Amino acid sequence: MSRSAVPGWAALRGYRREWLRPDLLAALSLWAVLVPQAFAYAQLAGLPAASGLYTALGAMVGYAFFGGTRLLNVGPESSVAIVVAGALVVVPGSAHPALAAQLALLIAVFLVIGYTARAGVLMRLLSTPVLTGYLAGSGVVIVISQLGKVVGVNAGGGNLAKAAAVLRDLTDLNVWALGCAVLTAVAVLSIDRWAGRLPGPLITLAVATLVVALAGLDDRLEVLGPAQGGLPVPSLPWAGLADPLGATVGLVGPALSIALLVYASSVLTARAMVTEEGGDVDAQQEFLGLAAANAAAGLLGGFPANGSSSRSALL
Repeated sequence: MSRSAVPGWAALRGYRREWLRPDLLAALSLWAVLVPQAFAYAQLAGLPAASGLYTALGAMVGYAFFGGTRLLNVGPESSVAIVVAGALVVVPGSAHPALAAQLALLIAVFLVIGYTARAGVLMRLLSTPVLTGYLAGSGVVIVISQLGKVVGVNAGGGNLAKAAAVLRDLTDLNVWALGCAVLTAVAVLSIDRWAGRLPGPLITLAVATLVVALAGLDDRLEVLGPAQGGLPVPSLPWAGLADPLGATVGLVGPALSIALLVYASSVLTARAMVTEEGGDVDAQQEFLGLAAANAAAGLLGGFPANGSSSRSALL
């Protein structure tokens, strides 16, 4: 493979020592946002919390070497987490992590096929308003999906069913859960408004965790509990599945649709980032970068990764 296909390697070889300090500060700010998001999006996908960190680690390393946009952060992302949850909803819970990792590898395969077929020309059909509508719709879905947790009401099924269950069972509202959610949101927004340089999400998460632990509120609030995991070891997710071939066939359709979603949204996000600097996005190179990100995430036991507009804005 030519060096031009691995832009991250060329950038690493030309790295300057004076860049280290600002890069470390940027990494700390990104880490402060990424950690709570990784936990939240893993749960949104119906997976163990540690899966979010595995996804972040693999995706960022893979994209750093093969991605063509230095301002794009790739990792766990809300809209893809929702689609992954829908794709795996018919699978028993114990099999979800392995199948989610397999889904990420299949997405990587489709993205490599797109690179080989030079399908980057399709990006001419997409525009920023498409991304805006997509992000707005994802935001609505995320809010509805989390309503039950915000008010402390058990709500299952699809998003409309969850909203109906919350409205129907408002008499069972948990004021502790609602108060915690409102205060947390106010804290994050306040820090962003008056102390934007501080890692608001991380500070809020740390303070809320300490308050719950020290005040003994774990009997009034639903808590995450111990996060099972450890250092990820690269492995193929097909191992241990009773019917690996059947699982692969069942995930081909969802993998193709998610690959299209990941590519389109990531390139549009990257384009929005680099346009402010007067640059442009190599749509072909993004196929390789996103393929490497998803392949690495899958091998580490994560789930499909996507470009994040909120974290990319921090860079």
